[in-house]
Amino acid sequence: MSASSPPRIVVAGAVAQKPGKAGHAWVFLQYLLGLRDLGFRPLFIDQVHDPLQEEQRLWFQRVLSFPDPPLEGVLLDAQGGVAALSRSLREAGARADCAALVEESVALINVQGYLRDGELMQAARRRIFLDIDPGFTQMWQDLGLTDFLDGHHAYATVGGRIGRDDCPIPACGKSWIHFLPPVHLPSWPPVSRPSSGLTSVISWRGAYGPLEYRGRTYGLRVHEFRRFWDLPSGIDDVRFQLAIDLSPADETDRESLISRGWEVLPSREAAGDLDSYRDYIGSSLGEFLVAKNIYVDTRCGWFSDRSACYLASGRPVLAQDTGLGDRLPAGEGLLIFSTPQEATRQIRRLLDDYPAHARAARRLAERHLDARRVLRRLLEQAGVEPC
Repeated sequence: MSASSPPRIVVAGAVAQKPGKAGHAWVFLQYLLGLRDLGFRPLFIDQVHDPLQEEQRLWFQRVLSFPDPPLEGVLLDAQGGVAALSRSLREAGARADCAALVEESVALINVQGYLRDGELMQAARRRIFLDIDPGFTQMWQDLGLTDFLDGHHAYATVGGRIGRDDCPIPACGKSWIHFLPPVHLPSWPPVSRPSSGLTSVISWRGAYGPLEYRGRTYGLRVHEFRRFWDLPSGIDDVRFQLAIDLSPADETDRESLISRGWEVLPSREAAGDLDSYRDYIGSSLGEFLVAKNIYVDTRCGWFSDRSACYLASGRPVLAQDTGLGDRLPAGEGLLIFSTPQEATRQIRRLLDDYPAHARAARRLAERHLDARRVLRRLLEQAGVEPC
């Protein structure tokens, strides 16, 4: 790399493991594109831990080729060898090349501790752990069920109230940097006119079950959503639609949602690629967001990366309260509720002056979630010099 080249920075995460999960892929694109706008040369590192499937390799390359110009990335196989490169990267063909790219980088941002490779971790001069699933991350560590917090120099979380006396999530001896989910505003321009109703793109259960911690059980989104699934029956002039992952074991829940007035679509059908995900959000009246039970019960201050996309698109968000009032201004564009009755009132408030709420949604994204601002602040607090 020449002296005039932009400084390289590494983001480690999981894209190949979830082919067709466009919302999950967009999480990482927000960081990569935001870092590029800040003047860095971002490199994405992914690793599959089971035998590599061709679908995974193609999805990895498709995601990194989506922006213009394409992004650089390395996909490692289960043995740590280079399984695939993005089409834009020509400097790495072997593991040693990958390690050299990490070594020359100013920092490694390890999202959710996805990168577990000790050699590559040690090659990074500055290692930042980025927590996007607060509660599970810290409780698992405190219970000794994982050690993925170990070996980093700085720790950041979207759980903006972790560390406060009234938040039961353990800090695990770390000084946590609090940040909001970034959104790359140029990729999410405001859309003028919605064509559907209130929507969300969600997982029903996810990859793991409820968590027992210090005598209390913390649950998932399914455990919160059942409190609100009668909502459509009391609001006749709004469509409610979910693009949702449901397993065959959840057939009873699917039937219950439909019988109560929810439109239910498979998430791949509604938002299975990067463009359709963006289009689905842009066509919505707004988002109706129910959080995981662990976020609600701990009041950790979590806010959704998906909701950031709605706001940037000029789509208001009705969000279940997780302690958000301490982090984002609510009342216009972002409306918060805790009970079904409050949710109904907030929906009525949204409909009473929808254009104003739509404009406020975009302003909120510009002022608080712009990837350039969020990531510049995060890097400075983590000890990384800006470009």
